[in-house]
Amino acid sequence: MTQAIRTDYQQSGAAGVCKPILLALPAWFGIESANQHYLEYVDANPTFIAYNGDTATGFLSLAQPFPQSAEIYVMAVHPEHHRQGVGRALVAAAEAHLRQQDARFLQVKTLNDTHPSPEYALTRQFYLSMGFVPLEVFPELWGEQNPCLQLIKAL
Repeated sequence: MTQAIRTDYQQSGAAGVCKPILLALPAWFGIESANQHYLEYVDANPTFIAYNGDTATGFLSLAQPFPQSAEIYVMAVHPEHHRQGVGRALVAAAEAHLRQQDARFLQVKTLNDTHPSPEYALTRQFYLSMGFVPLEVFPELWGEQNPCLQLIKAL
């Protein structure tokens, strides 16, 4: 029987919990220097962690440069827990947290559909299903080989 997904909010120090999840997703997180940056970020910033029982199954960390808006800075769900509601639970927890702070918008950046990655096609499909809408494409933000799509959602 599958246990209910529980999300916890951790103000800082989440790198140890998040690292195994990142390492299990090389198709999304296959650049060691980027992973190190993400781990440093989640260690220093608020992060939501999803659990199935005592097992961490995913995480989401926000950047909030302005009180009215925030960005999903990094989000990952362990592949053994894909399509089980973990991502939805993480986004819902982040949205509820942001609404309590009177934030109005949540954005996320991912690879645009001009990139051939099937993994990122699933990522875009997930965010669209969560109510995000495309806002802008930045063809060279991450380099010509990695066109960036910015999606946004009103809270």
